[in-house]
Amino acid sequence: MRNFITTPNAEQKASSDFNDGVTVAELIPSVDWASTPLGSVNSWPLWLKSVVDLCLHSVLPTQLYIGPERTVIHNQKWRDTFQATHPSCLGRSAFETLTEELLQAAFAGKAQFKNDYPLHVMRFGYMEEVYFTLSFSPIFTDTGSIGGVICILEETTRKVLLTRRLKTINDLTDGIQGARSIAHACRLITTVLQEDMGIPFVILYLIENQIVDSEYKPKSVRLEATTFDRDLVPVKSMDGTEEYMYFPGQSSRDLPNYLFDTPDLIDLTDSEEDIDSTTAHTVSEHWPIKLAISSNQNVITRLRDNSTAVLCPITSLVDGKSLLTAVMICGVNKHWVLDQEYKEFFQLVIDRVSSCLTRSRIREAERKQAHDLADLDRQKILFFQNISHELRSPLSLMLLPLGEAMELCPRDSQTMDRLKLVQNNNRRLLNLVNTLLQFAHAEAGRHYAWFCESDIARLTMELAANYESMTKFLGLDYKLGITSDEELVRQMNQKVFIDRDMYEKIFFNLCSNAFNNIRTGGVTVRLFAEKREERDGVVLEVSDTGVGIHKEHLSKIFQRFYRIESRQPRCREGIGIGLALVKELVARHDGDISVESQVNEGTTFRVWIPAGFDHLPRKQVRFENDQQDSSFAQCLYLGAELSESSHGSGENDPIQVDDNGLKRMRSSSSMDTDFDNTRKYVLLVDDNADMRNYLSTLIKKQFNCICAVNGHDALEIIKRSPRSPDLVLSDVMMPGMNGYELLTALRSDPTTQTIPVILISALSGEASVEGLEKGADDYIVKPFDAHELMARILVNIKLSDVRRQLIAEQRRQFETNELLFTISNKIRSGFEIQETLDTAVSEVKKILSCDCLLIVQNIVTKEGTNCKVMAASVHPPEELVGRVINCFADNETLVDCKIQPTEESAIDTLSTADDDTCLASDLQSNELSDTSGLSVKVCTDFESQILRRRVSYISLAICLKSSLWGWILAYRQPHCKWTAEEKTFFQQVSNQIGLAISHTILIEEKLKREAQMETAKEANKAKNQILANTSHELRTSVGAIVGALSAFEGIELTFEQRDMVEVMSRASDVVLSVVNDILDAARLEQQKLTLISRSFDLLDLVEKTVIMFGERAGAKDIEFIVSYDPETFPRYVNTDPERLQQVIMNLLSNAIKFTDSGEIVVKLSIKNDDDAVAAEADNNSYLYVEVSDTGVGIDPASIQHIWESFSQGDASMTRGRDGSGLGLSICRSLVDLNGSKCGVDSELGKGSKFWFTWKIDYLTMSPIPTTLFPKADSQDQSNRSGFKDFLLAKPMCVFVIDPIEIARTSYAALIRGCVNKVYTYTDCKSAIEAARELKKCNEPTCELVFFSLKNDNSAIIEDAAKELRNICGEQLSIVLMVFSSIDGCALAKSVIEKIGGNVVAICKPILQKRIIDCISNFDKFMTKLGETSNTEIENNSLSIYSRFYNHNRPTVTTKDTEGPAIIRGVRQSLSDSKTEGVSAGLVPKKRSASSKLRDQSNNEERATSKIAKTSKCILCVDDNPITQKLVKSLLDKLGYRYMGAADGKEAIELVRAQYETSVSSRSNVEISLILMDCAMPGMSGFETTRAIRSLGPELQDLPIIALTASALEETREQCLQAGMNDYLSKPLLLQNLNDKLITWLGEAGRWGCN
Repeated sequence: MRNFITTPNAEQKASSDFNDGVTVAELIPSVDWASTPLGSVNSWPLWLKSVVDLCLHSVLPTQLYIGPERTVIHNQKWRDTFQATHPSCLGRSAFETLTEELLQAAFAGKAQFKNDYPLHVMRFGYMEEVYFTLSFSPIFTDTGSIGGVICILEETTRKVLLTRRLKTINDLTDGIQGARSIAHACRLITTVLQEDMGIPFVILYLIENQIVDSEYKPKSVRLEATTFDRDLVPVKSMDGTEEYMYFPGQSSRDLPNYLFDTPDLIDLTDSEEDIDSTTAHTVSEHWPIKLAISSNQNVITRLRDNSTAVLCPITSLVDGKSLLTAVMICGVNKHWVLDQEYKEFFQLVIDRVSSCLTRSRIREAERKQAHDLADLDRQKILFFQNISHELRSPLSLMLLPLGEAMELCPRDSQTMDRLKLVQNNNRRLLNLVNTLLQFAHAEAGRHYAWFCESDIARLTMELAANYESMTKFLGLDYKLGITSDEELVRQMNQKVFIDRDMYEKIFFNLCSNAFNNIRTGGVTVRLFAEKREERDGVVLEVSDTGVGIHKEHLSKIFQRFYRIESRQPRCREGIGIGLALVKELVARHDGDISVESQVNEGTTFRVWIPAGFDHLPRKQVRFENDQQDSSFAQCLYLGAELSESSHGSGENDPIQVDDNGLKRMRSSSSMDTDFDNTRKYVLLVDDNADMRNYLSTLIKKQFNCICAVNGHDALEIIKRSPRSPDLVLSDVMMPGMNGYELLTALRSDPTTQTIPVILISALSGEASVEGLEKGADDYIVKPFDAHELMARILVNIKLSDVRRQLIAEQRRQFETNELLFTISNKIRSGFEIQETLDTAVSEVKKILSCDCLLIVQNIVTKEGTNCKVMAASVHPPEELVGRVINCFADNETLVDCKIQPTEESAIDTLSTADDDTCLASDLQSNELSDTSGLSVKVCTDFESQILRRRVSYISLAICLKSSLWGWILAYRQPHCKWTAEEKTFFQQVSNQIGLAISHTILIEEKLKREAQMETAKEANKAKNQILANTSHELRTSVGAIVGALSAFEGIELTFEQRDMVEVMSRASDVVLSVVNDILDAARLEQQKLTLISRSFDLLDLVEKTVIMFGERAGAKDIEFIVSYDPETFPRYVNTDPERLQQVIMNLLSNAIKFTDSGEIVVKLSIKNDDDAVAAEADNNSYLYVEVSDTGVGIDPASIQHIWESFSQGDASMTRGRDGSGLGLSICRSLVDLNGSKCGVDSELGKGSKFWFTWKIDYLTMSPIPTTLFPKADSQDQSNRSGFKDFLLAKPMCVFVIDPIEIARTSYAALIRGCVNKVYTYTDCKSAIEAARELKKCNEPTCELVFFSLKNDNSAIIEDAAKELRNICGEQLSIVLMVFSSIDGCALAKSVIEKIGGNVVAICKPILQKRIIDCISNFDKFMTKLGETSNTEIENNSLSIYSRFYNHNRPTVTTKDTEGPAIIRGVRQSLSDSKTEGVSAGLVPKKRSASSKLRDQSNNEERATSKIAKTSKCILCVDDNPITQKLVKSLLDKLGYRYMGAADGKEAIELVRAQYETSVSSRSNVEISLILMDCAMPGMSGFETTRAIRSLGPELQDLPIIALTASALEETREQCLQAGMNDYLSKPLLLQNLNDKLITWLGEAGRWGCN
């Protein structure tokens, strides 16, 4: 760090009067407290004495403010901090403090705390800025009132300053990273430092050095930047970036008065000294810059306002030497002392600035060098362009007349041979010029490319075919091995995108090289697919059997201008840029080129081009396959090669050069030039006299031609000419005003901006794009074909005429539109056709001058076609309106007349016309689909029977869509002409009338549609009733079967009987599923299904849903995996659980149905609004569910229809699999109803992945607890406390062994929260090795192992289990995860018997509850080997297996009878569901009949123990005897007494008799509950319920439960309105019936207590 020297005026002495040697403890007794508001010390209350004692002994600065007078008492630390010098401050009242606001709040009873609170304190002789962390707390007296405030603080000044300085250093480091020049760096430095309070200002001078005696000496300093600069001006740098600079006159620099004079430039060589180097005294008020530079030390000086500044010399690297390059003047904060830390901060700033200046100087030099190189490159490109222009113009003048001469010369003459020789050499020279220019553009990055999707094989074949005639002539072998485009696409799955022009250059260069270096043998061209670095691509391979290339040349042949002296070249060696250009063009395709060669054996070039377009610039990619004509380019290459080959072969016979390309261009340009009677005028502008004379001669063959020498001359000619030229043909590069400037002048003048302009130039590529962008109509590159030039001139003149006609037509159209606007509004305002037509006639008559206007309708009947007059402008209109012209019916001819010849054009005049009927007949014969396309018919002399005189008429058909509606006709005096404007107006009126008629018809159709919609609503109601009736009949019949099957529960059956029951159960499930799907689809279609949100346990719902499909998956040996994160997955949410479960069940059912092997994975996660698809502007989250399988997959053609109703994909795959085709459609509708989305990804033969999101609301409850246990039996309670302690300690180390990765990950996530460590392994061998390693390292060994047990790995698991016990000890416990099937049960039992010891089996799918329940019973099978015999251990293991296997079998219902998944419980009456939503038990759901046959004994036992059922009598009212029999069977099984009624009347009589008996005997009614069918003949269940309720007040509380097969929402509402209490949907199951009876008969009351 540099030293800091101080000028004499900057020396300061810190003064302090603080040190008086007296402590606060000594001052306290000497204070006259009696004269203060506190009184004498003896009179102080106890609380005050305690607080004062606390204050004096506090180690932190503490001050008390006692009483309303705020009497001050502080301790010694406070005095040391604030430099108090009195005893006068003790006992003094403090009413104005620096923290008055905080003090007042504390006296109001609110404690205050402030961190790093700023204060200005006078200490050390100046006002210092300090920071404190302080607190103000009220002091409460013995009575509870506020007696004062205690303030405790800690000074944090040093911490705050260090933090600020560190931030400044970091900001300075980050802010100056982008400095691009010295000036820019200085500006960034001042910008960053002006934000720091520690540096109030910065003035930056740059030192300009000079070389004196080979050393750098400071010459002067220049003011570069200050923190006072404002209004900076943006300036573009050399590389185009924008920098803000200070400019005098535009920017402002307001320097404060307390600073010294700050000139913009200071001459350091001036002899006048402002600093005495020995005494360092300031002799004038100038900055001591010379002192800072000469001493190379930081200089401290005092300013005019007694503040301080530091002059810091900055050293940076210049040309590798460390030199003084700048002086930075920094202000010092007058409230801070310039201590050592402050100086170190300045030194850090100096170091950062020095580094920045060094980097910016280097970067500025690099930018200047890059700018110079770019300028050199631009000059090189300009040179090539000029050379190209100068060479191409003479070449054009040679090639064009040469071509004309060759056409006139006989082909078999010697002159033709010489002309061909000249032509070929001209082409060779032109090819060389083009190659030079293309290479220059490519090297400069200005070779613009369009990469198009191409059939590269077909293109290569076309290019290769051009060499066939050459190979035949030279006697060489020419082999092609080109893979077809279809095969390439099949191998790469995508096409190749190339620039056709570049690819042609690549191909022609390589082939030309091959033919140039071969005398015998042949050339082979191959095209095939090849993958490199995981990227598909094609390889173009050109190989020859020529002279070859030496190895020392192979690495250099792609360098520009590098040539190899060939020993036997067929033609010239060239200039050495062909292969360099090829490499550059290949690189533009992101490809690669390589070469292999052996001397005297041949050379092979390979060009690899990647497929697709991801590697290409997006703006240059086109997907249309533009076919460009490369004939001229082929001529340039092939003509040169053939000419050289001809001379090199020594043959005298001339070679027939292939000129097909030029011939095609000439033939395509040959067209009829007689497009107008007058000759068009072309203005030719070119500075080259030869080119101008030749082109004028060529143009004058078809057009008049005017010549100009430059742009100024052309503008003058146009200005003086009475007629503007029809086309301007101009050269680009001309002296004075070039072609671009002429084009700009023409386009900026309104009188000439429509003249077509064709530019001719020797420049190509970007120049042509630039010309077209500036407004040129066409661009031709020299040399060009004369026929092509004339064709382009002709086409552009024709297009210009068309444009002028369109502009004139638009102008006329605009004028008539205003007239039509009013007419249109009035015509369309009518709502009846007749009113519309009358309005049209009256409005048109006001504008169109005519005697009569008619609108006639065409009426088509079976007898023929008639015409009826609908509206007329005659008075009275009744004379004509309504008249029918029936000439088509009776062929009457009213009057014969002759048509007088008129001057109208043939297209507008009728050839024959006898009368109005003939007119109608003729119009009908010209029926068209579009009114605007109909011709206006005009006749100037016609005998009208309607008007009884000769007239001149105009008519036009009125069409609606594609049919003829009628005509509009206007009449005038004979021989009157109709103008073109009137015809156009008449045509537009016809359009408006047609629109008005269409509008009126649409209104009528709308009224008809509304009536049809009403009819459709009634039809929907009828359809709903049919669905309800169908549902009732089907569910009644199927319900009887299901109910009867549930009655077999608990009955001993043989295996065959049990199997038949299972078959019938599954069949009934299918029928019920189809019925429910149809009903749901119908309700969704009518938008009558709504989601009912309620709170529930989301995890419990998911697990129960998954468990339902466990056996189906286990029966197929399918891995069923549920994956989610237990730490983040929510427990309780709010949404519609039944519909969510329905969607999940449909997807799981499909997955199992279409999967025969492999695995099914269910992934669950939560997505926030920003992650979810179609998220709304609320705080909802989305449940994301993904069901993936390894099944048959979906055909791509069927995916787009997979969500539609009755869509089942390919019949070959879905045949034999049940389903109605409505499941996925219902899922899609439910997800849409929830405001979420769903989707599917599938690959045929590999499986499918269905996903959906579901909007949920979080509840403010804890997430899933990782120690969530299933409810324990009473016998387990004693063991639960031990496991609780075990979990708290978490000592367990667990191994999970499963070959499926996602299964291992999922199981580990579920176990991790319950144990200390979890290790996962793919196979048993890895687990055994890991166990040995743990034991070797004295790590805790494994205590519990989870094995995935299957038939094919049982023996391996047996051996692995024994081996792990040998390593980890016999106390090792083993959990076998098996399929939920009979085979899985048998396999687990067999393996447990063989392994022995602590072994248990659990069923897949593996869920959190199952795993935790297994671990929670860990202590049950941790038996001590010494206390139990082997037989007892084996029996204990089998019993544990039995318990866990049975406990973990799939649950039989989706509804928990005690409602753990529902927060508010499920015991709700139907009336409660109105306000709180329908409970889980009341919502009809798809139920599995087969699942209802299992595990019902627990519920039956609870119901039996809860109430004495035999005392209850249930009345069943149903007209179906099968249902009656079923209900009786179920009630007998449940222990209830049964009573039946066949209809409503019989039920009413039974209830009335029971009621009258109970009233007379004062006893309870024997009937405890009524099961009421809703749909009964005669009297429905609703009417019967109302009648029963009306029998007496005592019957109002009799429970009546609806028993119906209808699943519609309307039926439920009718039940409520009729007075029923609850709802049971068929099929009637034993468990459901038992639950309802317990719900309504379990409570004590009058009903049910006999």
